Amino acid sequence: MAEIKQVFNQSFSNVTGSKQKRKKARVRLNIPGTYYLSGKPNGNDCNLIDIGLGGLTIQCGTLLYVG
Repeated sequence: MAEIKQVFNQSFSNVTGSKQKRKKARVRLNIPGTYYLSGKPNGNDCNLIDIGLGGLTIQCGTLLYVG
């Protein structure tokens, strides 16, 4: 039989419908990254936690305020 090939590696996990509280699907991730604020030349380290149709979640060591 042919092997089943995965599109994503093991760092991606899918949230099942029974555990999903949001109307839009999300995919859990754990990817390191850097974000930049407008007007600031330096980037800050962060981790991308999950992503979906309605947006994304990052985790970082600094406080971020709206605006």
